[in-house]
Amino acid sequence: LRSRLPGGYQAVFLAGALPSARAARALQRFVEGGGGLWVAPGPRLRSRALDRRLGSLLPARLSPARAAPTTPGLSLGEGAIGLRQADFAGAHLGRYLPLEQIEPGARVWLRLGDGHPLLVEGTRGRGRVAVLATSLGDRLGDLPYQPGYLPLVLKICQRLAERGTSVPETVVAGSTLQLGRGRPGQQLEVELPSGAVQPVNRDGAFDHTDSIGLYRVRSAESGAGTDLAFAVVAPSEEGDLSPDHPPDSIEQSTASQDTGRMPARPLAPWLYLLAGVLVALEGILRASRPSSFASGIAR
Repeated sequence: LRSRLPGGYQAVFLAGALPSARAARALQRFVEGGGGLWVAPGPRLRSRALDRRLGSLLPARLSPARAAPTTPGLSLGEGAIGLRQADFAGAHLGRYLPLEQIEPGARVWLRLGDGHPLLVEGTRGRGRVAVLATSLGDRLGDLPYQPGYLPLVLKICQRLAERGTSVPETVVAGSTLQLGRGRPGQQLEVELPSGAVQPVNRDGAFDHTDSIGLYRVRSAESGAGTDLAFAVVAPSEEGDLSPDHPPDSIEQSTASQDTGRMPARPLAPWLYLLAGVLVALEGILRASRPSSFASGIAR
């Protein structure tokens, strides 16, 4: 790693690598500006060196290595949404770096059999940092051979690449969102449901959420879309469309459905129509009789 990270990256993965002091400062600027960082100590488990170089970025303090519980299996924490517990039931680990003094608001993704955190993710500035207390390789355990390993790596990478956004699943109209500021020098903008475009504020806030529909975040320079999109819904008090009292016609229709009978309909118009048809037929018959009688005499 250099003192300045190249542009175009959303997340950095340190697997068993110990960055220099200059690279550590570059990583700190990268994360605080909205980037993601995943730290895995590797098989040598150098807790003191990692804590000295990256301790201010990590969501937990790394303690000296110790042996993991002999009971197999890992449990899922509150951060591992969408993963399956059974996919980590057979995991065996050797040694690991205990994660202590976890910061408030940090989320635990994996725990050992005795409940100690193994994978923790937290925020730093506008970015996110995750730390794994063991190696991602197979020298300290068989975690890479578990069915849930690849889904776990995918989900944590997606989480870190969100660049510090905090968009909930449901956004209520009129809310203000923190979308982040993108890469250094990048201006973000949001395409509204109407097709119009609004820029994101310099502090990463976006408050043009009055319209209901789908919003897409994109780069103002290139117009290219990002992986971030969100939907805005109406407030719950406006989304209740049930009337206070149903109209009489609905009540009558409901009553007819409950009793199994058709609702009563007026018959007078049909009777008048039938009477008119009968009168017209009688007139036609009367008009045809004299001509028939006259033709009989002529014969």
